[in-house]
Amino acid sequence: MDAKDIDLIRDAALLLEKEHLIKALHLMQLAKKLRPEGAFIAAKCEEYLAKNASGFRFSLEIFSLNYLSRKLFNAKELDAKDIDLIKDAALILENEHLTKAWQLMELAKKLRPDGPFIAAKCKEYLAKIASGFCFSQETLSLDYRNKYLLSNAVNPSRDKFVVSADINDIYSGLGCMLLVLAPAWKYAKSTGRILIIDWRNSPYVRSDSSVNLFSRLFDPSGLTASGVKVIADDQVDTMLLPNSLLLSRVEQEHESGILVSCNKKGINNDDMISLLQEGVDSQAATFLPSLGVMYRIATKHSPLNQSGSSFCTFEEAAILYGCLKPRPQIQQQIDFYSDTYFSENAVIGLHIRHGNGEELVRKHFSGRVISGFDDFIDNLVSKIDTIARKQGLTQYKVFLCTDSDQVALALRDRIPDLLTRDIWRPENDKGVDFDHPFESSEEGVKTAANALIDMQLLSKCDVAILTRPTSFACQVPYLQEKPNALFLDSEDFNQI
Repeated sequence: MDAKDIDLIRDAALLLEKEHLIKALHLMQLAKKLRPEGAFIAAKCEEYLAKNASGFRFSLEIFSLNYLSRKLFNAKELDAKDIDLIKDAALILENEHLTKAWQLMELAKKLRPDGPFIAAKCKEYLAKIASGFCFSQETLSLDYRNKYLLSNAVNPSRDKFVVSADINDIYSGLGCMLLVLAPAWKYAKSTGRILIIDWRNSPYVRSDSSVNLFSRLFDPSGLTASGVKVIADDQVDTMLLPNSLLLSRVEQEHESGILVSCNKKGINNDDMISLLQEGVDSQAATFLPSLGVMYRIATKHSPLNQSGSSFCTFEEAAILYGCLKPRPQIQQQIDFYSDTYFSENAVIGLHIRHGNGEELVRKHFSGRVISGFDDFIDNLVSKIDTIARKQGLTQYKVFLCTDSDQVALALRDRIPDLLTRDIWRPENDKGVDFDHPFESSEEGVKTAANALIDMQLLSKCDVAILTRPTSFACQVPYLQEKPNALFLDSEDFNQI
């Protein structure tokens, strides 16, 4: 039970005090026992009790001090009556204060997670809230980072869509787009919506805004086996979507200079996250959550977390990423490299993000810069030896994925037989590749394909290590092929 929860109980009491004074007193006493030092709460308790002397009819239980005598300062110590009180307050408020009712019912759900009535009410309230933010455009197009064509025509199939797109204030790389795809896929699976994967205007193909990068890297039909209908090719640029919209509340300038705006018609991020995590559908036929919302879900509620609040199971994520089939020409390169270099020895795979001056244009990415470069390399080599010993690897190769030739050269000096693919990397201090538009979409697709090949090769290693915080290769732990394969993210790696 945190401060916001106590505030919620206090505010619910204030809403009820005129028409439901008994319930308001119970709630305020509950707030007092959870925050005994709260002067305003204590004063309100006294006020509500005093009103009894003016003729209000109260049951004797109101004056019981059992609420105040128990030491109840966390959720585990609340009893059934306390939770019922919160639930009942939500029911009273549901007609005139729906958002507050939903928040109270969510609190009751947190305290009683196995309550079917409470869970059903949470979904009911959230669906009503979301539907209240649905709208239609006056013009039959929507500029929301990408451009979407809309139609007011009756949709006999009643198809509804959820869009996974780079609705963000910066250009997102391939790893990030794969990461945020998972919550959108899970929502489509839960609600029966069609998943639109819209990778237009990605950093790799922004020279041609009609190109959907996803279909250049993957076969969209592969996702059919995941149980979700998908549209992920260039038809996204010309298809007509129903003019019944639900958007994330976004007002931000993209680094390209364009304004990404919902025109103040969107739903706030916290409610959007709840909507997606709960798998609650809305009346809107076209649903466009922002990348920021999807990123928060994908990272804070990852299937790899041990908190138990993941947006999907590990097995579901493995199904999704396993159904992403690289295009044959890309898969051939993956298989050739793996067969040639990975077949005879165990392989420890590394990804090292250096940034190459990215922080000069993106100050919030300054943490990606490797400070103390030589010490970092020395420490890395030592940790590789430690990991190899723990895994019982006496003969092994090291495979490197990196955005920096400086990293590749430094490691090659320390590990002469280092494996790393001969691909284009940006010059030192020139930023990551997608900070500079490619001359053609074909050139950009080739660079994206090389990133995908490196990601997929990491999944074929005996050990895969992400040495720096990054979304790169987020799918690797779900695709690892070898028995007892080990995956270490940057936090795991730093603890060695």
